[in-house]
Amino acid sequence: MSTTRNSSEGILTTQKLKALLDSGLGGAVCSRKALAEAMSRADAPISVHGIDAWFKHVDSNYAIPRASVDHHRRSYPVPVQRWPALLQIFAIELEDLQRDDAEFRQWCFARRRSQCSRRAHASLDLHMVHCAPEGMEDFIAAERAWLTDLGCRVDDAHALARISDTALIRALQQCHVVLWHLAPPGVVTRRDSGILDYLLSQELPLLISSDADTIAPRGLASDRMIPRPLRFGPRYQQRLVSALNAVANEPLVAQHNGAFWAAQEPITDRPSIAVLPFVNLTGNDAHELLADSMTEDLTTLLARIPEFFVIAHATTRIYRHALPDPQTVRRQLGVRYVLEGSIRSAGDQLRISAQLVDAQSGAEVWSHRFDRVFVEPFATQDELTAAICAQLEPRLRLDDMAYGARSGNQSAWRLWQEGWYWLFVDAPAPRPERSLRRFRQALELEPDFGLAEAGIAIGLSTSLLWGGDGREVLPIAQRHAERAFQLLPEHPVALYAMGMITFTQPGGLAPALEYLERAVQIEPSNAMYQGVCGYLIANLGRSAEGLDRCRYAMRLSPKDSREPFLCYMLGNACIASGRYEEAIEVMARCRRFSEVDFIWIMMGFAYAQLGKQRRALGCLRQIKHPRPYRFYRFAVMQSLWLGLPTAAKEAYLALLPQAGISAQA
Repeated sequence: MSTTRNSSEGILTTQKLKALLDSGLGGAVCSRKALAEAMSRADAPISVHGIDAWFKHVDSNYAIPRASVDHHRRSYPVPVQRWPALLQIFAIELEDLQRDDAEFRQWCFARRRSQCSRRAHASLDLHMVHCAPEGMEDFIAAERAWLTDLGCRVDDAHALARISDTALIRALQQCHVVLWHLAPPGVVTRRDSGILDYLLSQELPLLISSDADTIAPRGLASDRMIPRPLRFGPRYQQRLVSALNAVANEPLVAQHNGAFWAAQEPITDRPSIAVLPFVNLTGNDAHELLADSMTEDLTTLLARIPEFFVIAHATTRIYRHALPDPQTVRRQLGVRYVLEGSIRSAGDQLRISAQLVDAQSGAEVWSHRFDRVFVEPFATQDELTAAICAQLEPRLRLDDMAYGARSGNQSAWRLWQEGWYWLFVDAPAPRPERSLRRFRQALELEPDFGLAEAGIAIGLSTSLLWGGDGREVLPIAQRHAERAFQLLPEHPVALYAMGMITFTQPGGLAPALEYLERAVQIEPSNAMYQGVCGYLIANLGRSAEGLDRCRYAMRLSPKDSREPFLCYMLGNACIASGRYEEAIEVMARCRRFSEVDFIWIMMGFAYAQLGKQRRALGCLRQIKHPRPYRFYRFAVMQSLWLGLPTAAKEAYLALLPQAGISAQA
């Protein structure tokens, strides 16, 4: 037998073994551990480490490099002496190996689906999905009642679609037959064309009824058509029963690829999520790649959030041709949340629907639709992926925090989550006491908890910037930030803490931006990090770039609970760009900042540049606890709007004494 490089035909390779495990042809043998146990029972004992060694590029005992059968796929031959036991476990023959790795994988999944086939035997005990246009309610009601009496379970496709696209697709995948009514005669509407293309691609049993003598939707076999007059009479009933009997005598695919998996224990210490493959309902093969790429990118972006546990894309891809219900995914993967979605199109207009489901209860936690023009595929994909993650992340944190409170879980991580939430959701006060208290409690429970260290540093830095504490807390905040950075040098929260500490010191804008840009690289969908970057860039003199970044942050998460903070950043960038009226309008949405002096400093400056001195003075007089004049002078001259003329700043600072902020040392 040849073992020629780059050719896996006729060889049991590691990629073929992986396909056997993934497809479930071995029943309960769907992991390397289960395979080792099965081989031991078959008098071919081997350890998990021995099986793992087959997948490595060196011999595990002697560190001798092994030649790959397919260099690009990193596929290696499985020892021939192990073949008899493996062939027996997976019930395959030597002849079945006469395919390359890619073809063998497709063959495995096709065979598994055929093994899961179901038949309806003596009766018409079928699960049907009914798809009919509007205006046929009376006819459909009579037909559904009659089919139900025959023993058919009937779902309404349009009613399911109103719930979500995935609810419809899940029902389609689990049904025995789809009954499709066309009106006008023989015409498939644009609304239903994507669903019909999906049905044809899945080769689901399909019955079509119409007034037309012949119907020829693309790819539909003529023996599945039922021409009829548009009335519910004996002749139509006879034809439909004959067609249903014909379908009942065909092997019907059960769309449950994962039913053979052993139940997994839920992961409860942090939010766990599985991103299911997005369903392509466009009828366009070009969008199939977009759907798959979006699923992979969403998985990657969510996995970059260190507090989340995200199931790998390679695992969830097995659901590509079968969309299981969330409870099944929870049982198989041990996750708390399932993210699912679909893609529709009409011309160049693309609609992405996504929903987050609590896999324990099946309740929808969050859902949203995104409409974009599909012109540049990669740009559209990146924008949609970032937008979904940005809107999903705050909702997921909040829901999981509430779940933890209900379950009584008060671990260090949970306390940190609560502190982080209240830091941005509380009405901004000069000192974020509620957040600091939780961060310190978390640190007491776990002394080397880097996130709690970072939280304390951020809370104290915020207090220092907003006047809740004086410069005496700076060494304490700096110590906590440096400790967090030492423990978690590549964590975005630790980088954010270092950026905040750097910002509070003279000349700290550029170094602070370096830390925040690194945080954005790690977690690009975080609107807060994006907004702070825009704020710093605008104040450094690159006003147009900073304004664009702040607007992007607002677009990423338009309904974010941290909206006042994002408006604060955007308003500052508008001032740096000379857009004073827009700045006032934006900062008017920051009324929760009334206790923070800098919201009034910024709004007053915008009014002053518009020549509205009385309104500028009115803003300055809103400051309840003013700090020394020299502090505001340093901030305006050295930390804010470095690209604006010095003369304009001096003229504005001259208003501060009139508002009661003494210019004396």
